[in-house]
Amino acid sequence: NKLTLDQGAVLEEHVFDSECMNIFNQILSTFRFIEEEADYEKSCCNNQKAEIEKTEKFLICRLGERIDGEIKNYRIFKCDFEAKEEIELKLLNYSLDSNANFNLSPDGKYITKTSWSVEVPKIELISFDDINKISTLVEVPEGSFIKMIWSDDSSKIAYWVARGQDSPPSFKIYYLDNITGAEPKLVKTYDDMTPQGSINLKELISSENKLYLERAKITNGALPIWEQDIIEL
Repeated sequence: NKLTLDQGAVLEEHVFDSECMNIFNQILSTFRFIEEEADYEKSCCNNQKAEIEKTEKFLICRLGERIDGEIKNYRIFKCDFEAKEEIELKLLNYSLDSNANFNLSPDGKYITKTSWSVEVPKIELISFDDINKISTLVEVPEGSFIKMIWSDDSSKIAYWVARGQDSPPSFKIYYLDNITGAEPKLVKTYDDMTPQGSINLKELISSENKLYLERAKITNGALPIWEQDIIEL
């Protein structure tokens, strides 16, 4: 039962063609999956929804709800590209009057909601492992503006607070050593800012225990001159 030389060549060619076809089908399947993900992404973030945050695996977007022809409320959604599933993050929904910013943790496991035009301005946290539970990380006095940043390893946050009624405003920088119950720590106060001034939180590096930021004192609409600062935490 030996193969002749010609029969062996035909068999070898057949095996080679089968392997090539398997590889081709795998590549084709991958392209189809990528195309399906792209189509789902487009359908999720359509003209009615605005993108808030995006990763390789999912998208966070918001949908405005109209009442009497005007947008009054916003609903927040998470669109999972792999599962092709859209979930409403109901605890993050907010009204137009309350104002809110959202910050996704670098590891994609958490999202914070920072509200400032409310009776009690605050930073709230949701874990994507349990979207039916929301915890309050920070509460600040009424009339305060507040802005936050995640640490690079998603374990800490820093934020600044400034009261709009104060003149000149005092910008206070706070730090949370963890997101599971740590008390806010005041790490720096800027008393030389102007009402039009601003602070940009650039990076919070856990391994260095440092916060990098830039600030500008703006007067009468003049162009900002940014100063770099590093805060040891």
